[in-house]
Amino acid sequence: MQFRDKLFQLRKKTGLTQAELADTLNVSRQAISKWEMGTTVPDVANILALSRVFNVTVDYLVNDEIGTENDLPVVKATAAVFHIKYQYILAKIIAAICVITIILIVGVITHSFASMAICLSTIGLIFLIYHGMRLLMLFFSNRKN
Repeated sequence: MQFRDKLFQLRKKTGLTQAELADTLNVSRQAISKWEMGTTVPDVANILALSRVFNVTVDYLVNDEIGTENDLPVVKATAAVFHIKYQYILAKIIAAICVITIILIVGVITHSFASMAICLSTIGLIFLIYHGMRLLMLFFSNRKN
């Protein structure tokens, strides 16, 4: 379905006249008429405004292969990506804790806190702090208010 047909159907569906739609978009009634006849197409700013007025996506308006809103490809929610990253970072944090614990246990058993164990513990602690901060940033950046 072409843009002009979609525009006409959406305008009729919402019960707007060409003049009312033109007033809403701050364009002339003749511009709406030309868009619906297919002689001209709106600029990007007006396409964005049309998508807001009719509560449809820009993709729906401009993609001629899409006949209805149901034909739109489903966009995966960012929540799924968030859970994958969350679990990945959490697994790294658990691995860091395990490495630090093993090094400390070996140091206690052998009664020597060698400089290598202290160095590895420090690296593990830095690793833990870094990924903990990333986890917090990821959590707070994806929160919905």
